[in-house]
Amino acid sequence: KGSILYGLPFAKEAIRKAGYAVLVEGQMDTVACHEADLAQTVASSGTALSADQLHLLKRFTTTLHVAFDADPAGEGAAERGIDAALDAGFDVRVIRMPLDTSGQPIAKDADECIRKDADAWRHAVAHPVPVFDFYIERIRAKFDLRSPSGQRDAGHVLIQHLAHVADPIERAAWVRRCAEVIGVPDSAMLEALRRMKSPISSASSSAQAKH
Repeated sequence: KGSILYGLPFAKEAIRKAGYAVLVEGQMDTVACHEADLAQTVASSGTALSADQLHLLKRFTTTLHVAFDADPAGEGAAERGIDAALDAGFDVRVIRMPLDTSGQPIAKDADECIRKDADAWRHAVAHPVPVFDFYIERIRAKFDLRSPSGQRDAGHVLIQHLAHVADPIERAAWVRRCAEVIGVPDSAMLEALRRMKSPISSASSSAQAKH
């Protein structure tokens, strides 16, 4: 299951033509998307993206529009898949589930959304957000960025994802953006990123500081 992408044989030409692939979680989501004229859709079949799956996908595109189920399990799989795709050099964007008038998602997955409002899903697929804009939205909703502890916790979450951005110029740009959002200097984010990437040297420095 971790070495194939459901629907890829039927999606590869549409992926080339569209210039991007749509990644959903379930097989029925893929079927529904193909029936809704979104043939560039494939599924990870409920798992986080693997290196083998990304290698397959990279033969056809390096741009990925990700849509996973609107539940904690789906969000966890999405984040792991996004980090793996960033490691592989993909341009990752996130498809946000359309909302109802009360601001709640109209469905839990692509299949249900298409059955309720196929046009809304097609619009969402065509207008994804850059992955770090998606992460920033979640950070603003989850943490109190007016408090030092909230800034610290938000920064640690963002750093975990920034470490997976392969291109150094893109990573530097997102570091600046993330630092501005949580209200800390760029240098603090860069230092946290350096420490996370060098846990051994950081531990050594901490040990030396105690002596």
